[in-house]
Amino acid sequence: MAVLNKYFFLLVFVILTASFFYFGTYRNWPYKVEGDGKYYYQYLVSGIYDHDFDFSNNYRAEKYPWMVMDIDHYNLKKEVSEKTRRPVNYWTIGPALLWLPFFIIASLLGKLFSFFNIYIDQNPFGAYMQYATMFSSVFYTLTSLYLLNKIITRYYTESSSKLSLWLILFTTPLYYYTIFEPSLSHVCDFFTFTLVFYLSLEFNHNKSIPFYILYGLACSLHVLVRTQNIVSILIMFTFIAVRLFRKGGADHIFRSRYLYLIATMALGLLPILLTNAYLYGSPFTIPQGEGFLRWSDPQIIPMLFSYRNGFFSHHPVLLIGTIGYVYSLFRKRYKNLDMFFALLAIFIVQTYINSTVEDWWSGHSFGQRRLLFILPLIALGLTFLIDAFKINFRKIYNFTVPLSISLVTILWFYLTMIHVFIWDYNEPHNIYKWMFYYAPKILSDYYGFSS
Repeated sequence: MAVLNKYFFLLVFVILTASFFYFGTYRNWPYKVEGDGKYYYQYLVSGIYDHDFDFSNNYRAEKYPWMVMDIDHYNLKKEVSEKTRRPVNYWTIGPALLWLPFFIIASLLGKLFSFFNIYIDQNPFGAYMQYATMFSSVFYTLTSLYLLNKIITRYYTESSSKLSLWLILFTTPLYYYTIFEPSLSHVCDFFTFTLVFYLSLEFNHNKSIPFYILYGLACSLHVLVRTQNIVSILIMFTFIAVRLFRKGGADHIFRSRYLYLIATMALGLLPILLTNAYLYGSPFTIPQGEGFLRWSDPQIIPMLFSYRNGFFSHHPVLLIGTIGYVYSLFRKRYKNLDMFFALLAIFIVQTYINSTVEDWWSGHSFGQRRLLFILPLIALGLTFLIDAFKINFRKIYNFTVPLSISLVTILWFYLTMIHVFIWDYNEPHNIYKWMFYYAPKILSDYYGFSS
């Protein structure tokens, strides 16, 4: 166990990297940008090659023969803004900004190889650029886990932290969206939120101007990834503001260093306002239309517990972590307790918002992917429970916990493989029937065991 703790992040890096290059996307298609991800990716393609965000020509690009779906499989080239006469893009620019460094490095390496007469296809939808750019998902997942470990080990033991991180990687949708659908926004959402939460806990301790600039950039980037994240940032700011009022009144809030934060965040939000104005003729708009969110008809219980990608029913470890987290709050395990209540408030409010979305089940999702960002809360709750079990049941801990975690990991990796290779995307599934009845029967028939 000590060796695993010491080399934990190296082991995770090796597993994720090997998985990333061994597997393709859904159904193991031999590329990495698919589904909604093609539209996030178009900001990179159009911005770098055309120097604009008019996707008219980009949506008409021919796909490679080995790609299953068209570049514009939603046929958005026919959905044109009445004001600007430009095709719409319902997805955000934030993921493209996070992918940009990897895209540039891949392009520069491709040019370097060509200097030595080694040809590499640098078409942005070619396999090389897709794999090289989307490898960012491994980097951002690993960085998020590292930041989470730094947060958790302030309050719990290193070994318990590593066990909980292992669980959130392999028994939640995180592994799937890191490896099989990295071109969606969810790993970026998880990374930016983890960074914001980490910096929020540092807010009282770090007084330097660069810190406030970094904090403002992290907050704005989180909103650029998913626009509704502005609600999470406002909740976090509200809790911080209340704390500052208690300490020194309003004048404490408006000292120059806080103005750096506000100014940086305002500048950081410009890309979403400018792209909205460019595509739709207004900086403040809901691209999907007013009916996309049904505020008076939230589907909270189905979103959390239904067989159709229920957050808790699909991945029960998320329910266990949530219970552990709530219990830990009342045990007052944390310094800056207000920030941890802010985290719970964000989870509750974002659950409500996502339950009002027209397709509350998150479309072709593996579990409830829109809530993947809240994994810091889950990790803290799991670590609390693991640590408590270790203290109260020390004699059986060393045998039962590693064995249980190993079995659960195998079971939910098996569920991931079912989703990738067997399930029909368009149907809701009773995952327990599939894990223990349908999938074994299909595999048995496929390999000829039934005969």
